[in-house]
Order: sequence, then C-alpha cells, then structure tokens
Amino acid sequence: MPDPLTNPYVPLYAAIASGLMGFFGSWLGAQIALSNFKRQRAFEKQVEWYERAARALTDLAEKIDIAATFQEDPTTKKEHLQGTWQQVQGAHLELGRAAQFAPLYASDAALKHVSRIEKMVQEVANETEAFDPPKIKVDKPKKCRRFTIYQKSWKRHASRYFWKDAGI
Repeated sequence: MPDPLTNPYVPLYAAIASGLMGFFGSWLGAQIALSNFKRQRAFEKQVEWYERAARALTDLAEKIDIAATFQEDPTTKKEHLQGTWQQVQGAHLELGRAAQFAPLYASDAALKHVSRIEKMVQEVANETEAFDPPKIKVDKPKKCRRFTIYQKSWKRHASRYFWKDAGI
C-alpha cells in the first residue's frame, strides 16, 4: 500500500478540495448577503410607503383646513378659492395613489384602515362639490355642513385606525 504522504495526488486532491470549499463558501456568503439586501430593501420600501401615506393624509388635512377657512371667508376671491380646492384635489389624488399601493406594502390592519379612510374621503368628494373647483360658489357653499363634519372627524379616524396597527 502506498504511503499517503508520498502519494503524488495528495497535493492535487487538497488543491481541488480547498478550491471547491472556497467556491462553495463564497457562493453561500453571496446568497446570504443577497437575501439580507432584498429583505432590507423590502423593509425600506415599506417604510417609504408608510411615510408617503402619512404625508398624503396630513397634506390632505392641511389643504382641507386651508380651503375650508377660505370657503367661510366671504371676501375670498373665486380664483383663489378655486386654486385652494384644486390643491385639495391634488392631495386627494395623492391619497388615492398611496391607497393603491397599500396592498403591496401595508400590513393587513393598515391596508384595512387606509382603504376605509380613502373610501370615506371619496364619499365626501362624491357628496359635495367641495372637490370640484369649477362648481364652487363663494356666496353659497353647497353641503358645507357635511364637509365640516368630515373635516373634523377624518383626523380622528386617521390617527385611530391608520397609525394604531402600522407595525413600524
């Protein structure tokens, strides 16, 4: 039987084994790093969505408050009033876009609440002419009471339902 220390193939086997082990170790390390990167990126996208949704809600509230203030002022020019309600429309659309992406990034509870808030905003928009600037009349706002109730209650709904189960 040949001596393993003097066998000429031992260094070759050792080189092949170390090369395979090095390749496998590198491949495994790359797979773990890629998996961690994907998980981090998914979390970052989720956080970005929550920030975007929060920004959309607060922007909508701010623009509604501003527009409602100008709506109540009889000295407000019609052009300015229309401009403020157009900003409300833009904020409403941004909330709708955030709600569309909710199934991708939101938790189940946040998805439910964002959908509920978006539906409530859309109902108010459908019931009033507040989101339709060409129909705004400075002297006689239509269904203003319903809009004022919405204006006061939406913040309560948003903070209670959206942020409670956000999971971040």
